[in-house]
Amino acid sequence: QKCEIFSLEAFPGAQLHVNAEFYDMHPLHLLNPNGEFTQNYLPPGERSYVIGPHEDTRQSIRIPYCSMKLWYLHKTRPSEAILPKIIDPGKKPRNTKEHFLLYINSHYIEYRERAARALSEIGAIHTAGKCQGNWEVRPPPKPDGSPEQCEPYEDGLRPSSIVPVSASNDRDTQGQNSNLFSKYRFALVMENADAPGYVSEKILDAFLAGSIPVYYGSRMVFEIFNP
Repeated sequence: QKCEIFSLEAFPGAQLHVNAEFYDMHPLHLLNPNGEFTQNYLPPGERSYVIGPHEDTRQSIRIPYCSMKLWYLHKTRPSEAILPKIIDPGKKPRNTKEHFLLYINSHYIEYRERAARALSEIGAIHTAGKCQGNWEVRPPPKPDGSPEQCEPYEDGLRPSSIVPVSASNDRDTQGQNSNLFSKYRFALVMENADAPGYVSEKILDAFLAGSIPVYYGSRMVFEIFNP
């Protein structure tokens, strides 16, 4: 998100940009002066092409990052039979149900923080990241316009039903969260924004762990999964 787009119209060859998010989700993007996403910015140049959440055009193909990652895991981990875990009900992973819910995020999104707090009133939730449901404390904007980071609770002020845990030891070599989620009945995997075509890897990690996702985001998710 923070990278500048060097799309040279005079470049003699074609350019292919593969994106997980919209260019203009970054607050300082040239078309996002008021914090509003245009969601349709594409790099200039007649031979610039984009694969990502952007709408289908002559120069772009809408493929959400979640689908890219699913295909990547399918191709790079053939011994794990990734696709059957998603499309075959008989091979759906089962989690241990050891804990209630896991919430992994560090970027501050108020509705996501509110959801975490509300869910903590149902049962004890575990948090792995800076976000802990502390929605009242909005972090100050960063000078470089990068995403705001959550402010964790001070130890003496954190509700007893919100329990920070360490995530590093339970992630596999590629940083997957599925190992972590496999111990939880539910996973809070709400997106940073509800935007067409924007479906991140969060919900995929939950499904691959056999955890029930608590999701908010693009309705395109129903075209990818059939839970």
